[in-house]
Amino acid sequence: MRILLPVILFLHLLLSACVRTDAPPRRLVVEGWIESGEFPVVQITLPYRPGESGSVENAVARPARVMISDGEKEWQLTGMYDAGYFPPYIYTSFELRGETGRRYSLSVSFDGMEAYAETEILPSSPILSAYFVPVPGDAGARRLQVVTEKDAVSDLCLMTMVRTASTGSRAVPSYLGVVRIPRGEGEVSLEVMRPRYRPDTVPYETCFRVGEEIEVLLCRLTADAFGFWSDYQNAVSLGGSPLISSAYQLRSNVSGDGIGCFFGYGADRRFLRVE
Repeated sequence: MRILLPVILFLHLLLSACVRTDAPPRRLVVEGWIESGEFPVVQITLPYRPGESGSVENAVARPARVMISDGEKEWQLTGMYDAGYFPPYIYTSFELRGETGRRYSLSVSFDGMEAYAETEILPSSPILSAYFVPVPGDAGARRLQVVTEKDAVSDLCLMTMVRTASTGSRAVPSYLGVVRIPRGEGEVSLEVMRPRYRPDTVPYETCFRVGEEIEVLLCRLTADAFGFWSDYQNAVSLGGSPLISSAYQLRSNVSGDGIGCFFGYGADRRFLRVE
């Protein structure tokens, strides 16, 4: 199994580093999202320390009662095995797709613990164009640029995400892809770098290779989501590796007996072949 974006691993490290005890505190670790036009995905795990005995799959909280409401209707999410995610178990509903402008609340119940979160799907920022730029000295490398437009009324909090053959079923944040665009008029170009989510000992390049097929997403973030992903970006870029430093405390929008995140994304996407 490929280890994808280790957000859950990072959350567990931070949780276990908060207190110096023999066992991490008893909480639920939540990572969930609902994207415009897509089914929700929620992963629920129990505290553990990466590297301790036992498999990370054993830390999955199942069966849990996972509910999402839009204020008018409520859906119970179904737990299922999915090898495209890490750990390979998610909660979702094929009866619910995210809608722009809607607010969603999440509630999770497991083994006497309860966690809650709320989010909103903001209108997406359109991808006006996407193009590749050759890299001098490397004929097989390309840099990706996406063009969007500014908002005349308010600042835009955006995040670029990428799905490649190596990231499985999910798109993951591109390296340094969390940005705030000041309000104004006109277009703005953003460089989309290859996701970086492995330790520094693994070779990393920012560009893409000719022949790759990728999906790029431009996601508009709520203030909570922007804070969380900015913290994560700082940990990855300044901490050397998301699996090393506990100096970065990710801001969480999960309350009750849990930490983590549940965010809505207004997203525009493009499927591209690197040429």
